[in-house]
Amino acid sequence: MTSAEIIHWLLTEGRLCTSSPELLKKFGTLLEVELGCDRVWLGTSVLHPQAAGYVWFYEEGTIRERIFSYEEDALLQNIDSPAIRLKNGVNEIHLQAPDADGMQDVEDLFNRGYVDFFALSFFFQGKWSGGITYSSRTPFTQEKIDILRAINPAISAVVEPLTCRLVTSTLLETYLGADAGRRVFLGQVKRGDGQTLRSVIWFSDIRGFTRMSERLELNQLLETLNSAFEQVVKAVEANGGQVLKFIGDGLLAVFPCDQGDAQACEAARKAATQLSSNLSEVEVGVGLHLGDVNYGNIGAPGRLDFTVIGSDVNLAARVESQTGKLGQMMLATPAVAKHGSWKAIEKVSLKGVAQPVVLYAPND
Repeated sequence: MTSAEIIHWLLTEGRLCTSSPELLKKFGTLLEVELGCDRVWLGTSVLHPQAAGYVWFYEEGTIRERIFSYEEDALLQNIDSPAIRLKNGVNEIHLQAPDADGMQDVEDLFNRGYVDFFALSFFFQGKWSGGITYSSRTPFTQEKIDILRAINPAISAVVEPLTCRLVTSTLLETYLGADAGRRVFLGQVKRGDGQTLRSVIWFSDIRGFTRMSERLELNQLLETLNSAFEQVVKAVEANGGQVLKFIGDGLLAVFPCDQGDAQACEAARKAATQLSSNLSEVEVGVGLHLGDVNYGNIGAPGRLDFTVIGSDVNLAARVESQTGKLGQMMLATPAVAKHGSWKAIEKVSLKGVAQPVVLYAPND
């Protein structure tokens, strides 16, 4: 194939791909057949709360993915590599075995039987955003190098929206929660769009947070808060729950009753039990209630939130407010307590709730 034919493929069939791995699988297969390119590496920097960059490899018909944390990326800045040279302004890199020019990554490829290596940068809207490398077990001819060089603007143009798609979906899931983020990404964005969701509502907060905020420096307070939230989120998500939002030192989550009320109640209880055993620096109270909530887009035309509302949400929060008073880490309403082994603790009046409620703690 000529460079024009590959560019045409990229801008027609290639643009139909919905992810970088899908594109790389098809693109790598094409280059393997047409140019004898045995390996393609594609890396891009991203805007992500935890990851500095994504890397995908095409080799022997399969795709591998690696995500680099900010810590890993910081360490790699001090290691000579094709990616760092491209990032620092080198236009392209072309090496043939055995000369790896002092780069361990390339030397490792040559030791595995590759004999030719060619690397180019990606630029998204004029800004360096990553690169692509091509490796072969037979030498690239000058004609093939010219083709790889000629198609680079096209592959950059196709990868750019896929990277934006990845960043957008990741940020939505990070800030809204996995399920809510996916719903918004897939188009559930109109104010008032929503559904009734039967679930166990979880409300938790950190005990003594006001006193803690008065005695700790801000950086220590944030570190403690983030550490506690990490443990709460880990316990909730490990048991099928969905974290919806952080409210000050509190957290709102739901355990959908997709497999029945009893399963959701047990999952929420198990999550709270796991959380209790994993916390060390702070104490957290958890309130649980089973009910129906409105789940969807709520707010003003220019500022929406994707969350749950309803009297059952309020009740879960009121139940949690009693955990410290009653000396319990976890309290539940009768709706939850009828599923599993619980013991009645006390009948209490809750703010905003018409009738007194019997609160239960785990019976073990």
